[in-house]
Amino acid sequence: MNKTKKYFFLSRLMAIGLVMGGVLATNTTHAESISEYLTPTADSSPAGLDFDSKGNLWFAEVNGNKIGKLTPGDVKPGTSDGIVEYELPHANSKPQYLMVSRDDIVWFSEMGGNRIGRLDPATGIIREYVIPTPNSEPHHLFESKDRKIWFTEFEANKIGRLDPIMGEIKEFTVNEGHPHDLVVDDEYVWYTQGGKFWARIFSNKIGYLELESGKVGE
Repeated sequence: MNKTKKYFFLSRLMAIGLVMGGVLATNTTHAESISEYLTPTADSSPAGLDFDSKGNLWFAEVNGNKIGKLTPGDVKPGTSDGIVEYELPHANSKPQYLMVSRDDIVWFSEMGGNRIGRLDPATGIIREYVIPTPNSEPHHLFESKDRKIWFTEFEANKIGRLDPIMGEIKEFTVNEGHPHDLVVDDEYVWYTQGGKFWARIFSNKIGYLELESGKVGE
């Protein structure tokens, strides 16, 4: 079965915890049923995903160049029913990482387009923000408490911050290590620096960026 054409979905998040808990506690076989749902676009290569407040599941399609939405109550296994797609304005944008902010706006990084995208589910309108550094390859995103959108720039060795109100992006240069994932607390942006294992470039650091001063450390 070609898994690039599939989207895998467990109907209840609790089932994931129960299955893992059962295996870890008793080492016995206990599996919930797993249903597969086709994306309308063949070979779409679905990647990053997140839920909105209504329980809809949003995901990025790297090869499909689209953002998808799966409505759990409308889907049927083995079909594309209950899944809608939103095509990106530019070809070969390659959206891979995605998150839904607290106001249910869908944010995603365009690794091929060097942009951060914003999709408003209420209107279907997509807005894009160009990252100042060319070929930065944006990866994971995170919304801070002040509703700024933070993201890593894997190839540029930078951390980006997008102000949704002003529409401006500010970048912070970090030490080499190819930042990939990140989280934000009240004082710091924490990010991983794992290198590029496929190119045999390795790193083993957790970096931080002070929100107030912009100072970076490891």
